[in-house]
Amino acid sequence: TGKGVVLGIIDTGIDFNHAAFRNADGSSRVKKAYVCTKTSMDEYDIEMLPTDTNNGSHGTHTAATAGGSETGNGLQGVAPEADLVH
Repeated sequence: TGKGVVLGIIDTGIDFNHAAFRNADGSSRVKKAYVCTKTSMDEYDIEMLPTDTNNGSHGTHTAATAGGSETGNGLQGVAPEADLVH
């Protein structure tokens, strides 16, 4: 289930507030988000950074496949109880 594991996602186009990255109580499973540019790597507050880019959703797809929670559609990722770091 991934319980007690930190799953690192290296991708872009992640919606940090997506339902697949929430616990049953609604709290976020995304513990940290780092966004890299050519000159820096900055840490962001998940509530203040809804997505790392507006150019796609590939990261949401890959992160949900690896560690997404069941969102009412009967589907979940491989490690649905893991904490996530981007």
